[in-house]
Parts: sequence; structure tokens; C-alpha cells
Amino acid sequence: MPVASKDKPSNYTSWAMSEIVRRFVQIILSWRLFSIPGINSIKIAILRLFFKIGKKTSILNGVYFESHHAIKKPLLIGKNVAISEKVIIDYTGGIEIGDEVWISPEALIYTHDHIALSRDLKRKQNIRHSSLTIGEDAWIGARAIILPSVRKIGRGAIIGAGSVVTQDVGDWEIVIGNPAKKIWERSEFKKTTLDNPPSQK
Repeated sequence: MPVASKDKPSNYTSWAMSEIVRRFVQIILSWRLFSIPGINSIKIAILRLFFKIGKKTSILNGVYFESHHAIKKPLLIGKNVAISEKVIIDYTGGIEIGDEVWISPEALIYTHDHIALSRDLKRKQNIRHSSLTIGEDAWIGARAIILPSVRKIGRGAIIGAGSVVTQDVGDWEIVIGNPAKKIWERSEFKKTTLDNPPSQK
């Protein structure tokens, strides 16, 4: 996981001004008016000025995309993605969200944290950041938390509501809990029920 100094880089001022503009625009776009289906497309068009967002993607009220410490990594969002209310996505380390991903209300996704191992003030210590890939058709449940130690959420993976994910999740895996653990995998068959879940591998 890369480590960045807490010292302000030479490009800090220009990055800070850009980030202020991005966050101010997002505050305006968080008004419920922009969650109305027809008007939501206007919101997406404005967000595309700052981020790469695929077609037919929906971003509802109170969603914030945040970057920290002038690291300048990209946020890439695929097609037919649905991001629900009050989701916060920290893309400091860079995030790629695949097509058809669902992110349920109040989920939190982080790609950086602070190294506070010594007794020095926290603000004087370095940070570390990592990139995150969320695979096609993955589903992050309501109020789930994805920590910076996670580098990949696999294709078709499901994160249970309220789970805290501390490590990578494989393709088609279903995980729940704190810390999140695998309980089973999505079946290759078209129809399954919780009464007859897919067999473990």
C-alpha cells in the first residue's frame, strides 16, 4: 500500500481549489430535487465534468465523492450503476466501479487511512492509500463499510448490509459480518433460494 507524506506537495493549492469546487458542486447537487428521475440526468451530466461516469447510471441524494491529500487518483464509474442515498466514496487511492454495480444507502468506501503508530500528533504522520476495483454486477449493501485494506471486490460479489470489509472479496462471493466473512457463493444457475443456497466450493 503506497505511503504519502503529510507534507503539502507543490501542487497542493491547485488541487485544493479544484477539490473545493467539486465538493461545493456536489453539495448543490445533493438537494432532493436532483433525485427526481428526469432531473437526475442533469445531475449526472454535471458530475461528468469532474468524473468519468458511464451511461444510464443513477446517483441519488446525498452522495459524495471525496479525495484527500492531493494524490490525484481517478474515479471511474461504469454503465448502469446505481448509487443510493448518502453514500460516501473516498477515491483518494483511485476507484474503478464496474458496470451494473449497486451501492445501497449509507455505504462508506475508503481508499486511504492515517498511519498513527507513533506518539506524534496524528496530523503530523503519513497516510497510506490503495486503489480499489469493484467488479461488474457487485452489490454493496446498506451501511456496509469498505476499508482501505481492500483492493478488490470481485465480479458479482455481494456485501451484506452493515458488514465491515477488511480484505478482498472474490468473484461471486457473498460476505456478511464484522469483519465480513464468506457465507456462500452465487450459483451459476439462474434461480436459487435461501432455502437451498448454492453449494460451497
